[in-house]
Amino acid sequence: MVSAGLMIAACATHIPASGFYADESYAKRSEGYDWVGIDIAQIDREHYRVTVNSRSDTNRPTCSGNFTARVVGRDTLQVDSEQGPFQLVFGKDSLTIDSEEDDRILYYFCRGGASLIGEYHKFR
Repeated sequence: MVSAGLMIAACATHIPASGFYADESYAKRSEGYDWVGIDIAQIDREHYRVTVNSRSDTNRPTCSGNFTARVVGRDTLQVDSEQGPFQLVFGKDSLTIDSEEDDRILYYFCRGGASLIGEYHKFR
């Protein structure tokens, strides 16, 4: 029998324990498209590891970064980077990255005018 307290804790979040999310170009990577991917892995109840990767076989990666995020809402993680905070909001099979404070900080982790801002789809 599961106690009511444990049941509430288990259902309190819509954040998956782990997953790989990528932009729409990931599906065309075999055709040479550049892509950005986000790996999410749960560290403990309140913290997640967020790893940003992108295509790196022909050039330097477009976007990269390793972060620790904390749970700030039922479907939201927040990264408190040196450049400023940004949020990862989970939907059904999707992830949206944005900054409530200043979107310009999300350009810092990319080169060539790219940014982490946007929607990513779950691939695994």
